[in-house]
Amino acid sequence: MTSGGTVLDTNGLVIARAAKDQFAPALAFDGANFLLVWEDTRDGSPDIFGVRVAPAGVVFDSGSVVRQQGNQFYPELACGTGGQMFLVYQGWAGTVGDKTYNTDRIWGKMNPSPTGIKEGQHPAVYGSRPTATVVRGVLMIGDRGQKTGDRVELLDIAGRKVLDLHPGPNDVRALAPGVYFVRDERCGAGDEGGTQKVVVQR
Repeated sequence: MTSGGTVLDTNGLVIARAAKDQFAPALAFDGANFLLVWEDTRDGSPDIFGVRVAPAGVVFDSGSVVRQQGNQFYPELACGTGGQMFLVYQGWAGTVGDKTYNTDRIWGKMNPSPTGIKEGQHPAVYGSRPTATVVRGVLMIGDRGQKTGDRVELLDIAGRKVLDLHPGPNDVRALAPGVYFVRDERCGAGDEGGTQKVVVQR
């Protein structure tokens, strides 16, 4: 609506066209674009999906925001200074940090991004050697045989790709210190890929 109360989008905007149910939306504005998240049952059990919407009405960056073990419910968003976003939701907690809960807990996620990253019960980068969680200068990626279409990428905290990674040592000295995510989409028998958080330090 305009400040004078005129409705601009009389026909509305299609946000999600997926099968099954989408409900319980939450919306926030980061100063540049809107982020909209909701419960989505397209894969059977509820997960959190989302999109970004530009002020001009363009819908982009559609994908999953939280896809982990069990059901994810009741997403809520808050925007802080500098456009920082915080997502909270109710989700299943099986075993976390070697402690067994087997019940729902409240989870939080800073700067969620609808990038389609799939989070498993134990998110990890699969390979012959695990990826270190704190790295200085070199990020090691395990080698389990590359296939056509395989991808391993390094994402920043907002879910944007900053590097294509390859098996073995990867030079990350040019990156600013901070939190990043390794997204592993190498597929094989029994493998689902995954994500792992890494902290790059000087």
